[in-house]
Amino acid sequence: ADPAFGLKISPAAILRSLLQQYPSGGQFLLEALQNADDTGRATKCCAMLDLRKHPAKRLREPVASRATLQGESVVFYDDAGFSERDWRSLQFMCDSQKRHTVHEAGAFGMGSRSFFHITDVLQVLSHSKLSSLDPDELLGSGHFGEQTDFVEEQLLKKFPDEVAPFHGMFGCDMAKDFPGTIIRASLRTPERAKKCSFCSHPFDLSRAERIFKEFEEVMTNGEVILFLTCVRNVELWQWNDGEKSPTLIARTMLGVSSGHRLSAQMSSPREMRTYLEQFKTSEDPFRDLQRDLTKPDTKPPKILDIVDMETEFASTGRKVKSRRWLRFGAFCTDPETVRLGVSCSSVPIVTLALPISGEAAEGRVFTLLPLPLPTGLPGHINACFRLHDNRRALWRLTKDLEGEHRIWSSWNERLLTTFLPTVYAEALTFLASASDMATEYGHCAWPKEA
Repeated sequence: ADPAFGLKISPAAILRSLLQQYPSGGQFLLEALQNADDTGRATKCCAMLDLRKHPAKRLREPVASRATLQGESVVFYDDAGFSERDWRSLQFMCDSQKRHTVHEAGAFGMGSRSFFHITDVLQVLSHSKLSSLDPDELLGSGHFGEQTDFVEEQLLKKFPDEVAPFHGMFGCDMAKDFPGTIIRASLRTPERAKKCSFCSHPFDLSRAERIFKEFEEVMTNGEVILFLTCVRNVELWQWNDGEKSPTLIARTMLGVSSGHRLSAQMSSPREMRTYLEQFKTSEDPFRDLQRDLTKPDTKPPKILDIVDMETEFASTGRKVKSRRWLRFGAFCTDPETVRLGVSCSSVPIVTLALPISGEAAEGRVFTLLPLPLPTGLPGHINACFRLHDNRRALWRLTKDLEGEHRIWSSWNERLLTTFLPTVYAEALTFLASASDMATEYGHCAWPKEA
């Protein structure tokens, strides 16, 4: 008998299956935004196209493998450093710990796994740690990754070429603790793609440039940060080869509008997150949330504020102001809906973003970040919908569904047909009571006749 007999789990095999289901376009930029917002501490998130080619002589062993990581890359930065829990979650990326929390959105996306569309080895730097996730064991650690204390090991002095891609990046000097987080994905070349066991497609420079250009256009309306709880500033950068510093391409900032004063007390998604964070140390957070929401005297926070976004394009100095939005959201306290939310580990809250300036919007569905799903309404809907693995569709009820898929579909149907209309009616009632907005802009939020 073989004493070592049992399931043999290969990270590469799991990644191969996941990447085949998941879109390989610019979705990873949204995943980086979601990761940053999930920290609860990040207020700024940046994406950079780094076109530099770095020296490849003074590297740790295996030199040949590390040399392949010294070319062009896509880099993400946020101003919240990794916690110990974040490092653990990164290592269990195929079974994220966020699936078991009520205050994080990571369960609804692919997170760091999506970056493997770009690269074979994902590098993460935060505080004094430089880590690599290495599904194909290119670096030969024996456990699909490595972590080094770059300050203690003096990598800047001993292996300056290896740390060159990070040196000077968003203020990181590689000599002391760095308070933020940098995630670096070197572009998969055709040569690397031939040997990669989980993704045989190169991620060339033209593809990266196209995706960044498309995301620059998406940033114009500012809607990518409309429902985030912490991140209020998103930037795109490019660092050209041979230049000493990077160039800002575009910046979008969300701000509380000064154009209107609400008579009711204003509260943002941040207050909603603060309420949910009280359950983060609970052994059964969804069950404890259920108890709190269904208490006779419960008064969970509501979301009510007015925001707008401004996007600045650095090369031309052009500034684009978005339309003004009323954000209106509420927790559901109906016992049956809350119970169903516990069954599928979802928080029973719906938030709307209704335009109160300009024309009616082409509404989209959000699960914190936008999905490619129109609503047919003049505003956006954000909720903890249960999604297909590729984040392209909601689970909807059909006769053949059983088990958890049927529960997920029932949850989505209940949100869409029961709770969403209630929240929408409350939002319209509020607009009607705000005389200055109702007279001038109320028509923008009213549903169109079918």
